[in-house]
Amino acid sequence: MSRAGKQRRNGSRQKPAGPILTRRDRLGIGLIFLAVPLLLGAGVAIELHFRHEARIRRTLAGWRARYHLTDIQERLAREEEERFHGTAILLERPHHTPEETLAHETAISRLMNPEDGERFLADHHRTDRTSDPPHP
Repeated sequence: MSRAGKQRRNGSRQKPAGPILTRRDRLGIGLIFLAVPLLLGAGVAIELHFRHEARIRRTLAGWRARYHLTDIQERLAREEEERFHGTAILLERPHHTPEETLAHETAISRLMNPEDGERFLADHHRTDRTSDPPHP
């Protein structure tokens, strides 16, 4: 038999091709499908956190100038704001009754000098607030 005949015969007995994607390839693709939503969710959470932080910073800067807050008063007011309003996590945002809101404003006004605290309450307290329906 000639050499060409042997090569033809051996070539016809090739093993069938395996799967297109190996187990490692499928695992990598699965991890990508898992990682993309997690990274997007983390990005949204980080964005919400920084927006919330910027809002609190702007609010406190305004209060510091208007109500003459010291560093300690500003730090305590920040803690009260974060306790009352929560963090930037959407599911964690608390809903408050008008009485809770009034107690929050009163707590912040007590951190200030008496004159500034009275002005703060006058600026933030609305007489119709107690007639507002509670949040759902």
